[in-house]
This record gives sequence, structure tokens and C-alpha cells, in this order.
Amino acid sequence: MDVDLDDEGGRFIAREVIGATLKPWVGSRTLEEVREELDRHDVSWGPYQTFTQLVEEDPRCSTESQMFEEIEQPGIGTYLMPGSPLDFSHAERLPPARAPILGEHTEEVLAGVLGLSDAEIGRLSDSGVVAGATPATG
Repeated sequence: MDVDLDDEGGRFIAREVIGATLKPWVGSRTLEEVREELDRHDVSWGPYQTFTQLVEEDPRCSTESQMFEEIEQPGIGTYLMPGSPLDFSHAERLPPARAPILGEHTEEVLAGVLGLSDAEIGRLSDSGVVAGATPATG
């Protein structure tokens, strides 16, 4: 095929041939055998799973992982939420956080981003152009 398999683009071009070559090997082994062999050779891989399987069965998508926490979302309930997947040695990983309530940051955006004064924000609010957050019900 005249492609460089050390290059991601080359591997993409050859993906169907690579898949066809690996299929008999993978098909003749258990998932655990495949896992052991690929892990032993530091291959980046993962088993196929549905989204439901990922959320319900995979410990990498649970509170066992430092990336996930159960977060209380006002008006909805408790949900598993991911934090930032980025992990740097000199910066703390961002923790999971709930989604903002509609209007929760209205004043912060109007003042901080748009530079409006309290009086201008008050006029917009009084006239119904903008609204802050209202308590969620659930």
C-alpha cells in the first residue's frame, strides 16, 4: 500500500486492511486474552460497547474514575458528570460541575463581558429584556 504505519494518516488509509488482518486473531480469542496481549504491548485500544454499556458497566465511566462525580443538578436530580479529561502536572484538574440554571450568570455576563453598569442591568431586568435565574422545581 506504500503507506507509513508510524503515521496516523497512513494507518487511517490502511485501516480496512489492518482490520481484516486482525479480525481472525481477535475472533479466535476471548476478550480477556485480547486485553492481556494488547495491554502487554501498550496498544491503545478498547472493547466495543454501547453507550448504555459504557455508563452502566464500565468502571472507567463511574465514580471509580477520578474524572467522574455524582453531581446534584437543580430541578433534575443527581447525575454522573465528567470533569475535564485534561490532566497537567502543574495545573489542578477541573472537577465535574453541574450545568448552570437558565439565567444564573446573566448579571455576570452583562457586567463582566459586556461591561454594563448595575443601573443598566437593572433597567434591562425591569423592562423584561433579561432575567436572572429562577429557582428550579423538580
